[in-house]
Amino acid sequence: MRRLATLLLILCSSTTALADAQGRVTSAGAQERWHSEKLVVVLDPSLDDLGPKAKESIRKGLSAWSHSLENLPSLEFVDGKERGEEAYDGTTRVLATRVLDPAHAGDLAYTRSYAETNSGKIVEADIVFNTNFAFSEQEKPSNCALYDAESVAAHEMGHFFGLGEDPEVGSTMYLITPPCNVAKRHPIERDLQSVSMLYVKSDVEVEVASDSTNPHEKAGCSTTPASKTSGSGIGIVAAIALVSRRRRSSKIFSQPSSASSSTLRNSRP
Repeated sequence: MRRLATLLLILCSSTTALADAQGRVTSAGAQERWHSEKLVVVLDPSLDDLGPKAKESIRKGLSAWSHSLENLPSLEFVDGKERGEEAYDGTTRVLATRVLDPAHAGDLAYTRSYAETNSGKIVEADIVFNTNFAFSEQEKPSNCALYDAESVAAHEMGHFFGLGEDPEVGSTMYLITPPCNVAKRHPIERDLQSVSMLYVKSDVEVEVASDSTNPHEKAGCSTTPASKTSGSGIGIVAAIALVSRRRRSSKIFSQPSSASSSTLRNSRP
């Protein structure tokens, strides 16, 4: 009996280093993107730990892409009543927590996505803000020891929709941000062009299926392959993160999670 393609939990960007932020692809070569026209995103109560107005700042950053493009899935934000966690649990959420995993402890935030290997259909994603860092929720940040929550949210939302990193310093999808920087709040033209390529409307959306002979795979980009493949069809673990760079320093502080991982590294003075 045929079954849906294996789900893949992405731990790195499976893209080539081209001129702009390219969409991620699964190991089967399928472009990762949401197929739903409307997405429900839970704003976890833990976001209040970042500040009394942090949730609203983050909501604005998450909405930046959809406000600029009509062909993206629409977003419905729901305030969560109980604290959740980053997990494949049927809920797409944005949360804040102290990240203890050495691979991500130096990241400002990261996005973890789950997609079907053969179709590339994203079925769930979580965005995690790292409370090891302090975030600003002000419209015009006055404390430049803090990282702009709205900018970080906008960057991670690019990953949420399926984009990798962009080598262009001025883009929202550029991999590093300094404290007090608000430039990433609004995706620039190259950001919007990149994500538009992922969501070109077609007359017919084809649901890709695989037969039972298709093995569950392991991702070469993960330091810890999730070979916990079970009836749920989950494959590999991976993440895309935004890390910080403090001004006047370029010293590399944390180690990348793997050689091919898109986890970003924090530089401290």
